[in-house]
Amino acid sequence: MNNEELRLSLKNGDFFKHSLHRYIEEKLSICREIVIVGIILTFLFIILVVLCSGLFNVFPIVKEIPITLYHDSLEGDVYAIKDLDYSMRFDYGLDINDSELSPYNAVARYLSAQYVTIFEGYNNYNIDNNKENNLYIENNSSYAVYQNYLEKQKNFSQYDGILKTKINKIFIFSDEKSSGKANINLSVYDIQNPKNMTNYSINLNFILSNLNLSLKSIIPFEFIVVNYRSAKA
Repeated sequence: MNNEELRLSLKNGDFFKHSLHRYIEEKLSICREIVIVGIILTFLFIILVVLCSGLFNVFPIVKEIPITLYHDSLEGDVYAIKDLDYSMRFDYGLDINDSELSPYNAVARYLSAQYVTIFEGYNNYNIDNNKENNLYIENNSSYAVYQNYLEKQKNFSQYDGILKTKINKIFIFSDEKSSGKANINLSVYDIQNPKNMTNYSINLNFILSNLNLSLKSIIPFEFIVVNYRSAKA
């Protein structure tokens, strides 16, 4: 650019426009690229943190003991939490001590007691409850066991009354991996004549999910009875 062109450029303002445009291209464009790269790196860092957090949740550093708990009432703003020992004593009237019993066997015993209570009981006056019990047995039984339950309920349909159960003893035998056995001694009686009891010895084989993996949502929690045998004691 000669002197005359420079003079004309300064006079009409083109010089300053070109200088500003060049400054933006050479200086500010670099800052813009730095900001874009920073945003991308921040986003990738957040994704990395989320993935690492999920990985640590799947494989915890601190070992957690999977004790199943439930709550049945409210005391102010705090739930009154009861453990499985309390449930077995309060719901089934069993005097037990789980000081040397593993969490796996404690859960297996509780679910086995609940299962046989539903399987052997009957209420002719509560159709909705019978439907819920039927669905419970269906979801927690093999096909053959469920068919046996349906046949048992068909025989009960001619019975006009309410059958209750009382568990006397329950023993769990398992390898704490995926399967086990339960031996249960219980009494069945009509609610109108509780003294006239019939005692049964029940043996069932079950499949129970690994509690640690189920608590971490790695596998679904399942309790399936694959074999059910009942005989009068």
